[in-house]
Amino acid sequence: GKTCFGGLDLASVRDVTCITLLFPKDDGSYDLLLYNFIPQDNAYIRTERDKVDYVRWKDEGYIEFTPGDVCDYNFIKHKITELSSLFDIKMMGYDRWNSSQLVIDITEEGICPMIPVGQGFKTMSPASKEFETLILSNKIRHGGNPILRWMMSNVVLKIDPASNIKPDKSKSTEKIDGIISTLMALSEAMQNKNDNNGSGYDDKEIFFI
Repeated sequence: GKTCFGGLDLASVRDVTCITLLFPKDDGSYDLLLYNFIPQDNAYIRTERDKVDYVRWKDEGYIEFTPGDVCDYNFIKHKITELSSLFDIKMMGYDRWNSSQLVIDITEEGICPMIPVGQGFKTMSPASKEFETLILSNKIRHGGNPILRWMMSNVVLKIDPASNIKPDKSKSTEKIDGIISTLMALSEAMQNKNDNNGSGYDDKEIFFI
């Protein structure tokens, strides 16, 4: 029943799908739950070929193998349905350029609110900078999730001339999907906080000169 904000980084075909749930606390910190999914056939191939610990992570409960060799969207939908019955998911962000029938189904069936989140600097830079601040302030608790640690070590940042930042999937050394889903969830949490705080002028009289 706890309130949280979600982020969904949906695999296109054979990659990792990640769902992040962020639970805001009164002191400005967050508890983080990360759910990871990968097609079973691809997981075994990558474990042998690339020496990524998918099989061990599965045995330890950090990732779920979906049937077959492509992303099983029904499996993901059922997981989101399960999570929505456990927690009060205020909204779940997703990449608007990688939306699918899955997002439509979740929305139409009223499983949880789905919000498109842009992947450009405008949206991702504030979330990236806030995430860095939370990490340095010890205000992110993820239970020592080894997949999140691994993905964080893979991140390469892209920086524009105005010093905006965001993770660069094309330059990152390996998978960073869990970081992307976390940033989308954090972006929604930040937006909700701003909406609730309102404008600084809301309770003040404005004088026109």
